[in-house]
Amino acid sequence: MSLRLMPIVYVSDMDRSIAFYRSLGLKLEVQSRSAQWAELKCGDALLALHRGEKPQQRPYRWAAGHASTTGWGEQVRQQPVKLCFLSNAPLHNLIGELRTAGVEIVREVTDEGFGYSMQVRDPDGLTIQIDEHDSELYT
Repeated sequence: MSLRLMPIVYVSDMDRSIAFYRSLGLKLEVQSRSAQWAELKCGDALLALHRGEKPQQRPYRWAAGHASTTGWGEQVRQQPVKLCFLSNAPLHNLIGELRTAGVEIVREVTDEGFGYSMQVRDPDGLTIQIDEHDSELYT
């Protein structure tokens, strides 16, 4: 079996969203003539953008009695799947480029147990994590 990862992000403004994801280094591969669909390449994966009247932004609700064991608490309950990119460049360099491109920084570069991490927000409010793995720490 050969699978390729292609998460779908629902967006309200296709052009604005394409510009945002291109500022993160993704390359536009396909855009439908109707401007309802686009695919951006990220390494071997694709990120699909699907235009909708209102992107899904309803908070996720755990089933009654379900307890989170991840330690992320409310953040996991609000957004159970997170879009995360791995950076080959140091995040301390990347953050300046993102600011110049007008990307909203949600969380500055933070030292983590695996390297560094930061968070940005897309034009529709989706929080996206960007990680830099340190090969000596990430095992």
